[in-house]
Amino acid sequence: MLVVRKRLQESSAARAVGIPTYRAAARAVFFLPGPRVVANGIPKSGTHLLTRLLDLLPRMMFSGIHHSLTEFRDYEVANAPVRGDQLRRALGRVRNGQYMSAHFPANPAVRSALHDLRFRHALIVRDPRDVVISQAHYAAGSRRHPLHDTFSAMPDLNARISACICGVPRSDASAGYPAIDEFLRWYRPWLTDDNTCVVRFEHLVGTSGGGATRNQEAQIAQVARHLRRNLHDDAIARVGQRLFSASSATFRRGTAGQWRSQFTDEHVAMFKASAADLLVEFGYEQDDSWGV
Repeated sequence: MLVVRKRLQESSAARAVGIPTYRAAARAVFFLPGPRVVANGIPKSGTHLLTRLLDLLPRMMFSGIHHSLTEFRDYEVANAPVRGDQLRRALGRVRNGQYMSAHFPANPAVRSALHDLRFRHALIVRDPRDVVISQAHYAAGSRRHPLHDTFSAMPDLNARISACICGVPRSDASAGYPAIDEFLRWYRPWLTDDNTCVVRFEHLVGTSGGGATRNQEAQIAQVARHLRRNLHDDAIARVGQRLFSASSATFRRGTAGQWRSQFTDEHVAMFKASAADLLVEFGYEQDDSWGV
């Protein structure tokens, strides 16, 4: 079993075998100490960076499970409730000492399930303006994105950025895409949740992503404490040195502040009109006096 554990903790290599095979092997691991963990974030906020950190923590491994809340509700029906029984069954497949990745807004059904099943929750946040840039590039560039055809048909990057700020309306031809302020409002309650460790992408990237080593190491230590995996200073430094990677399938640039070179004055005005207050609440500006 020690050999199995070692191989499964080398998650990037193990996952290359295939997620179903990996997930089945992970289900056989019972000997890791708790807690169970959800690594969560708005799409394109840096969830892969957070899971990379968890892969590097001792006695912690990927469960092979990823979910979005859309999988547990009927979006053909307006304001459809979350199917809480299905959500809890899915969460229950995560073992102690394992994490799952997720895009989970702070829905009451999710919060209740995490509490009852004794999960620890880590939420990565990123400057929402950089989230918009990443979303615009990814939606057009990846055929895996459900709105790839919609975004790739837009005339240019400026139009895609505008769509990610303002959203894409639902139609017969498209499931639609939420505006950035909708994403932020859905995830905002996590910021004050007692069971949530809020992780900032800009701190976690370290010097490789334009950040600072001291912020990265402080963030690593915070996450490790939250998950009961305390690390000494040398171990924190080693994790930081191995953390930032461009090998993720969804990795593009991974640096902070990209919005400054890609927002136009029109994008700034759009963003301020819809989400200026949320930008302050998430800690990325002090007021609405910012610009490119």
